[in-house]
Amino acid sequence: PSHGYPGTDEIAATVFFITKLVKREDRLSKHKMEKFAAKLTTLLFEKYKDHWYLDNPSRGQAFRCIRINRQRAREPLLEQACAQSDVAFELLGLPEEMTLWVDPFQVLYSILSILSSILVVHSMEHAIL
Repeated sequence: PSHGYPGTDEIAATVFFITKLVKREDRLSKHKMEKFAAKLTTLLFEKYKDHWYLDNPSRGQAFRCIRINRQRAREPLLEQACAQSDVAFELLGLPEEMTLWVDPFQVLYSILSILSSILVVHSMEHAIL
């Protein structure tokens, strides 16, 4: 199977979605928000680089999943982005239950308070060559 490099559109959509959730809390300065977004982008590219399968987008889905819940209140990747951008994790104000699936060609999310639905953050039509 071919390993692709993580899609710029998918990672941009993921970072945009997370920062949009953070911005609604209005707890971070513009500078801190930009720094957090830049660190998160870098970390996502690094983490996903060997786990991106264009020919089988659902492969590696659990590895690429960003999840916050009662058992894991602090998602390690988000916590690392906070540490590297000098932002307190608590200031993000993210939902207590949230899942983001970052896959080739689409990004989906579920937030418990939104009727446990899975909704699309980003999707692109693609042709199989």
